Amino acid sequence: WGDYIRYIGVGAMVVGGLWTIFTLRNNLASGIKEAIAGLKGGQLEAKKRTDQDLNFKWVFLAIGALTIPVFLLYAWISNEWIISGIMAVFAILFAFIASAIAGYMAGLLGSSNNPISGVTVSVLLITSLILLGFGLSGDVGAYGVAVLIAAVICCAAAISGDVLQSMTCGQMIGATPKNQQIAEIIGVLAAAPILALVVSALDQAYHIGSTNLPAPQAFLMSGIVKGVLGGEMVWPFVIAGMVLAFVLILIDLPVLPVAIGIYLPFTL
Repeated sequence: WGDYIRYIGVGAMVVGGLWTIFTLRNNLASGIKEAIAGLKGGQLEAKKRTDQDLNFKWVFLAIGALTIPVFLLYAWISNEWIISGIMAVFAILFAFIASAIAGYMAGLLGSSNNPISGVTVSVLLITSLILLGFGLSGDVGAYGVAVLIAAVICCAAAISGDVLQSMTCGQMIGATPKNQQIAEIIGVLAAAPILALVVSALDQAYHIGSTNLPAPQAFLMSGIVKGVLGGEMVWPFVIAGMVLAFVLILIDLPVLPVAIGIYLPFTL
């Protein structure tokens, strides 16, 4: 399982994540269209209080500003300034898509049913292949950039699911979305540094990834990065997983639960 079978799960996760993006393409396109209209200052229609969101211009300006520290972090780890700039923009664009998918799924099924793993693994594999194309194979700095891109996307998708769950509850009781969004921003700013300290303390006490504190999904992500950039990926098994995912799609069975069942150990 550790050396071969879990990579079948990786292949299935990649196709499952891409299939999720494809099936939500219309909803994703409509959301992007409204965002662009708001960014240009256009007003699609007069909105009631219960339909008012944060100003799109300020949202996109904030996203642009936050791209800068992401870029600086990547550059600090990899010492590759141009590539780090490209990958920072790439991370933000894919985080946008992942957030749209996760938010939509949370609105339909609840935040506990988000396909975050599938989307993150798909993006991680694509990111690793792009870095490989830049000639960064075997570069420890590239390993860090690849994992951090996935981390940005995973966190964005997770927070998006939480926000949309909150938005759904707010709609039921007549809340103002704009005020809820401001509260969510405050919540993230307050929680993020505390979570960083907690994770650091857990790692020092138990070592994340050890038998005392197993982290199978993090182990999987690490394996993908080392496999692609280190030349150790067992591609036949990844391709077998992709074929399995296509078969599941053809017979109309859910891909991601099967893929998760393959790559998680039986102990979980």
